[in-house]
Amino acid sequence: MDQPHPARTTSSSPGNSAEGQCADLLEGVDLAPEVRAQALAIVTRDAAARRELVAHHPHRFWDQVAMIATRDAAVRELLNTDAQRARFDANVARWNRIRSGGP
Repeated sequence: MDQPHPARTTSSSPGNSAEGQCADLLEGVDLAPEVRAQALAIVTRDAAARRELVAHHPHRFWDQVAMIATRDAAVRELLNTDAQRARFDANVARWNRIRSGGP
């Protein structure tokens, strides 16, 4: 089952920029501008790599999911406090539910 459910939203959906993805992941997370810029660089690289994957292998949905998990782990490494990590984890969990078609 490599095809995503039609109702699923993926971060490679049209109109969902790297800036928007980063803002969603870091919503409510207090970060210094330079750390936020590092996070945006990670998200931007990930978005480009996933667009390339989709362009050549659109059936590899689960590879995209793995790439997103790797991206999220890299962004999480930038966080310094338990409060930052807790908020980030909640944001990631929300987007994982959305991608899986959950509430």
